[in-house]
Amino acid sequence: MHGSTLRLIVILLVISLLVSACKKEPRYHVSDIPKLKLMLYEGDEIKRAKASAGLGSIGPEALAVLTEAAKDDDAKIREWGIYGISKIGSLAPEVKPLLIEALNDEAMPVRYEAVRALGSMGAGAQDALPAMIKAANDEDWRMQYIVTHQLGWICSTEECIDFLLEGMESERYIIREQAVRALAYWDIDAGKALPVLYKAAVYEEPGIQYTAVKAIRRIGTDDEYIPAIIDVLHDGEFLADNQDVDLQDNFFYDLMSTLKMGLVNEDSETRAKT
Repeated sequence: MHGSTLRLIVILLVISLLVSACKKEPRYHVSDIPKLKLMLYEGDEIKRAKASAGLGSIGPEALAVLTEAAKDDDAKIREWGIYGISKIGSLAPEVKPLLIEALNDEAMPVRYEAVRALGSMGAGAQDALPAMIKAANDEDWRMQYIVTHQLGWICSTEECIDFLLEGMESERYIIREQAVRALAYWDIDAGKALPVLYKAAVYEEPGIQYTAVKAIRRIGTDDEYIPAIIDVLHDGEFLADNQDVDLQDNFFYDLMSTLKMGLVNEDSETRAKT
């Protein structure tokens, strides 16, 4: 009886997975471009979203339609046109000038999508970095957030690092969090970044503390990061505060390694705290 029940559960799970797969967005082809274009211009917001994503999934063959939409007089159509371009990403380098120009669009959602589209090009958007950093000075704080988020994954130039370090001083938690995540990703100038990361590791909120410690471990030498992390761990508040945080990448094993090295550190105070 138990085996029959188990087989029934497995069959139901398989059926559920098949039903879910059938509900996924359909694959679009070049022949669907005229239909999707009509939806993009004449549909409601939901249909425009589907049309934009569908055109983007087709790839460069749909770029002409999306580029035309990105230049439309209607800000909503421009927004969805650029959104579709972001789905093509690095396969559409010829639209970079259009996207850079869109960073100055009067409609904030259009500017927002332009940043995302440039970010989707990865390293191919390097020449757009000055314009993206300039766009972060927008009156709407969401622009600084999206620029910080995108720049973090496409560049490690000195200009970018300076921008990210500046972002760690933002009054908004979400921007500081994105900045420190990006700094944790790149091998950057330790002399410039470590003092800011140490400050974040000691005084920031738990989620940022954790990421700052990861960044310190990534870019610092043993002599630089071990005393700093031991200072953070010393009173136990870091681990207590982070019990509800998703600590990934075997973080606690990293901490154990740090504690072992702290025991043999040249600095007697660090050894004592360890």
